[in-house]
Amino acid sequence: MSGLALGQRLLAAVIGTLLFGVCRGVRKNRVRGLQSPEPTGDLAGEVEYCGAGDSDYLGPKPIWNDIGQKFVEATVLHQLESHHVIAIAPVVPIFDGGEIVAQLFKALPRKPVAAMATTSLTKVVLIGHSYVDGAEGITVGAEACKADLIDKEAADWFKKNTMNPMVLSRMDEPDCCPTTVNPTIDQQMPFLSMIFDEPDPNKPNEKVRTIKGNLLPIMIQKQSIDIGSALGEALSALVGPSGIWVHEKVLFVFSSDMSHGIKKKFALPIDKDLVQTITNGGFGPTATMVAKTKKQDQNPGSPADFVTKAPFGYSTVLAATKLAQNLKYRGSPMAITSSGAYEAKEGQSVLTNGLDPVRGYATIVWIGDTRSEEEKAGAGPPENTFAPTTTTTTTAAIHPGEQQFHETVTNAPVPVVAAPGLRGQ
Repeated sequence: MSGLALGQRLLAAVIGTLLFGVCRGVRKNRVRGLQSPEPTGDLAGEVEYCGAGDSDYLGPKPIWNDIGQKFVEATVLHQLESHHVIAIAPVVPIFDGGEIVAQLFKALPRKPVAAMATTSLTKVVLIGHSYVDGAEGITVGAEACKADLIDKEAADWFKKNTMNPMVLSRMDEPDCCPTTVNPTIDQQMPFLSMIFDEPDPNKPNEKVRTIKGNLLPIMIQKQSIDIGSALGEALSALVGPSGIWVHEKVLFVFSSDMSHGIKKKFALPIDKDLVQTITNGGFGPTATMVAKTKKQDQNPGSPADFVTKAPFGYSTVLAATKLAQNLKYRGSPMAITSSGAYEAKEGQSVLTNGLDPVRGYATIVWIGDTRSEEEKAGAGPPENTFAPTTTTTTTAAIHPGEQQFHETVTNAPVPVVAAPGLRGQ
């Protein structure tokens, strides 16, 4: 190790020691300066949730510092470059594997601002799925999240212009929709709060933007292959030539685990095959795979008892593949692992829990051209037009690629440093 590298590591260790007690101080959704465990400094950031209760989040809810720490821990091989980004994110408790989801959000296209994680994407669609079947259709906007977080114009446009799948309303049909919010929505909100947080460089106590007003949440009330296909088509129209977000750079987050209830030692090979089909096969082969594997489901119902070799949120996965196919985006996994790599029964460790049932996790991203649909239509040939052999090499260089998380867990301490966006007094 060079002297310079050694010096940098020692400096990081010193900083981590100084900040350790501070960052673990106050557990509130609103976190202030790092100089004291008491909330006496400037407001650093606010974690927003769509739901009002703790039951909508899996595990303890994080504070701002916790999210920032996961971004610090997450390793990103390449920064994504794409006009839109399509992503599948699993429902992971932030303190038991949250770094794999942080890695996905940290890899997004960034803005050159002080806050480390601020994305250059301008809007986000967040798609979840109900655990309890309701009517055939989806709920949108304030029917799936707190009203002050919603882009109301986009929600109204989507409702007006979407005929399939059916957009449900509790005002018209009170019993249509048993689920307003659940962890498939709220588990992603802390990360979205972080990446859409942009401090005003000229006014330290103010924000240029937050997640408020930039979110379009959608809850699938009853899963099916058809609803996944139809939703993918509807989302394509949202950013199409006539869509309200044609000029926006949109992040599409489809929330879904992979297999559920499979023994840990068998789950990883199953999920690798799932991800291979999802990323390389596209919508048709994925739909065929889902139809085949769903016939083997056991104990349908709550996530705790349900056993399936298909993606748990298969309709959201199908919607993602349909959207990616329509936009001609290419996909690749960033991480493939399971809850068994982070959780174990009492008296066991993650090294001895191979026969325990687990939740399969995979983070997947699709990226494409960095230009909008209008820019592509007006420019003629695609950007950077080379011979086919060099085109493949060029585009692959900006994609994060696959990173498979192995079962071995290292418990070495990680230095705690300031979370992105935090300010002192």
